[in-house]
Amino acid sequence: MIVTEHYLAISILDSRNTKTLLDVLQACATTGCQILNSRMNTLGEETAMMLLVMGNWGAIAKLEAALATLEKRLGKNIQVKRTNLPEKEEGSWMSYTAQFIAIDRATLLSDITGFLGEYGVQIEELTVNTYVSQLGTRMVNVNLKANIPEKVHLSFFKEQLMAFCDERNVDVFLDPVRLYA
Repeated sequence: MIVTEHYLAISILDSRNTKTLLDVLQACATTGCQILNSRMNTLGEETAMMLLVMGNWGAIAKLEAALATLEKRLGKNIQVKRTNLPEKEEGSWMSYTAQFIAIDRATLLSDITGFLGEYGVQIEELTVNTYVSQLGTRMVNVNLKANIPEKVHLSFFKEQLMAFCDERNVDVFLDPVRLYA
């Protein structure tokens, strides 16, 4: 089978000046690459951007060269890596979104991801935001999209998740991903 689509993962960390990010998007457009997925977020005084782009072999090669030139011209670090789309794993999966809200503490995120890992849950997306409540307490809001293996009995998993969160004084909301036409 001849592969006609090639993929490139791009990662950029820059000051809050979005010029570099705009230059990268322009490079994608001019080389004929299509952006399949992107994330951009402000982190303190920095802006982080990650992209997954697709194109034929020639377009991806042109984009790699354009990004190397852009990196030298701007003096910025642009990381690129050739990649592939993940292969479908055997079995069935149930897609869920989860939101965890709690008083912020250093081990909370590793506790949550460790719990999910024990059940073979695959995390697709993860977002963590902290904020100060009206009473002055630093809180954390963890949002994730995850795939739960079909072999995991859902009611048992939910029961264990609730017990896990109750022990740590964490509010949790678990909902199936709903796709609308």
